[in-house]
Amino acid sequence: MKRLLFISISCPPKSGPESLQTGKYLKGLSKHFHIDFITTRAIDYGWNKIAGKREDLLTPFVNSIMELNGYNGRIGSKIKSWLPKQIKFPDDHFHFHKSSKYVLKHLTRLPDAIYSRSSPLSSTLLAYKLKEKINRPWILHLSDPWANNPFHTYDRKKNEYWEQVCISKADLVTVTNKNYQNFLREKYPAHQNKFKISYNVYEQVDVKPLDFSKKFTMIYFGNFYGDRHPGILLKPLSKAYHESPDSFNNLNVFFYGNIDSKSRQIIEKYKLPFVLHKGFFAQNDIPSIVENATLLVNLEDRFASEPSILFLPSKIMDYISYQKLILSISSSLSPSSPIISNNYGHVFTHDNINGIASFIKGAIKAFSEKNHNFFKVLPPDNLYSSEFQVEKLKNRILKLL
Repeated sequence: MKRLLFISISCPPKSGPESLQTGKYLKGLSKHFHIDFITTRAIDYGWNKIAGKREDLLTPFVNSIMELNGYNGRIGSKIKSWLPKQIKFPDDHFHFHKSSKYVLKHLTRLPDAIYSRSSPLSSTLLAYKLKEKINRPWILHLSDPWANNPFHTYDRKKNEYWEQVCISKADLVTVTNKNYQNFLREKYPAHQNKFKISYNVYEQVDVKPLDFSKKFTMIYFGNFYGDRHPGILLKPLSKAYHESPDSFNNLNVFFYGNIDSKSRQIIEKYKLPFVLHKGFFAQNDIPSIVENATLLVNLEDRFASEPSILFLPSKIMDYISYQKLILSISSSLSPSSPIISNNYGHVFTHDNINGIASFIKGAIKAFSEKNHNFFKVLPPDNLYSSEFQVEKLKNRILKLL
């Protein structure tokens, strides 16, 4: 087997959508490569929860692990919060990419190829520095936009510079959706053949039929912060509730994930008796949680001023595998919209309060009537399966060797 140096700060047993995706790709690639894995130590502090056992989720799929100090504990996080922003480039894991000499010194064997996953972007910069030193083929994966990320408002020129440098140096650049692929091809015409799609993926799960004897349960998985807050759903939900309160006697709405103080206040403001924030969830808990779901909810940022949306939430692929109807509230320009519409659920824009409220009431009515057709969705598309996408990535790596 060829040897692959896999670099990702986000990985199991850390929680978070990118860690889950890294775990799925790592598991698949381990069948085709000897893998040396570079990451940071998992610390069970703040939002950096540990979601499972390292021995189950990481160790079986690698030949060696190098876990650098992430300084993400109580003291390290506090110190980093005091540091000037210009030191913390490209993110709070800035110290990670300064470890290239240490990594090379402690690798038992040089790899045949390098594969890095970002975010965080410090994974990319470490991979770039190692590519410079050992000149092995490098596939750079960007799970989120880099320089044109609307959430990266600081040091735009520096991000633009390093994006260009890394894209020029990488042998291939993979992204999660066509919007971002087309955007980068236009931005970097000299490198347009480098940009490939490597979708976020699902793993096949056992699906049980919808149980109409249980409560109608709407579930959202994901963190709330900034403009992505529970009010996106609670506003139309509150409208539907006050229009026909009696139909909500058999309903639960559960939010799973971390939450900031602003979002907590929004939940409290609406005072809906059937809404509950459940907090952090471990990966192993998801099957039992989803088993009780009637409807899965996807909430995205508005991105009202963007010409195209460059993000595709990884939860969409998991939702598809669960075979539950999806209610998605997003921009019509989001890459998730054509995937969900007419296949796996219904998509509404943020301003369509009446449409969302009407849909929720219709879903509750259909559930009370045991209307199976209302909740029927297509089988998960194999395009987004981990087996299919890992096979494509494996072939791309081998082609570079």
